[in-house]
Formats: sequence, structure tokens, C-alpha cells
Amino acid sequence: MSFIAPPAAQLIEDITNDDDFWPVISPEIAKLTLRIDGTVTTERLVSALVNAIGATANALNEWKVAQQLAGWATLTSVPATKVGGTSILVHWYHRAVFAHAQANLMERYINLDTTNSGQKRADTQMTAIDDYRRDAIWAIRDIQGKSHCIVDLI
Repeated sequence: MSFIAPPAAQLIEDITNDDDFWPVISPEIAKLTLRIDGTVTTERLVSALVNAIGATANALNEWKVAQQLAGWATLTSVPATKVGGTSILVHWYHRAVFAHAQANLMERYINLDTTNSGQKRADTQMTAIDDYRRDAIWAIRDIQGKSHCIVDLI
């Protein structure tokens, strides 16, 4: 009987923005928060996070400009309740980015099993993907100070 040691854990560098308004995203924290296991490569995780950062920043661009015009240079400087010593806005930003990234990763790892049980698992995963996308949208709307409910009258 032999033992093969798993490869040493690779420390992933934080992802920074050229735009200093948004906080740094830690792939290590994302892995822990999203319970990412070894099936997701470092490159895929970083790619999903980069895309999620872009999508979140894009959705919040008008809000960010309004905050900067009001004199707030960074998200952490915008007045907000603090939870655990950190602005709730930062918590919501992380939630939006992580949820976008998780939805993206899950889409790429859907089981291709075509049996009935495989189809049921795929359907369950699709529901989870939709839940993560909803979480991202809600976190963005929380940052903007908007309701989660959007109603149009016909």
C-alpha cells in the first residue's frame, strides 16, 4: 500500500481593480465561501471571479459615479452600517461577485449524464444557478438602495 500526497495548496493572489473604488477580491475567501473543491481549477476560479467583478462593476457603474460625485472615493468610504467592522456595502459587493462567479462555474460543470437521475441533477443545478444569479442581483440592488421586487404594470 502506498500513499500519494496531494499537490501542495497553491495560494492564489488577490484580484485587484485598476479602479480603486471597488475592494480587492480574494480567490481564497471565495473558495471558502462558495465551498469550491479541487474539481475547479485555479484558472477557472480566477476567470469566473474576473468576469463576476466586471459584471458587478458594470451593473453598479451609475451608482458608483453618483457616490464619487458625492465625494466618496471608495466603496468603504461610502457611509453605511458596519457589520463585523466592515461596511455592509462591502459585504454585499462580495456577495454579488461570489454569486455571479458561482453561477458561472456551475454552468460549466453541469453533469452531462443523460439518464433520468442525471437529468434530475442537472435540473437541480439549473435551479441553483438561477438562485445564485438572483442573489447577485439582490446584492447589487441592496447596494443601490433599491427593492428586490420589480413590478411593471401592463
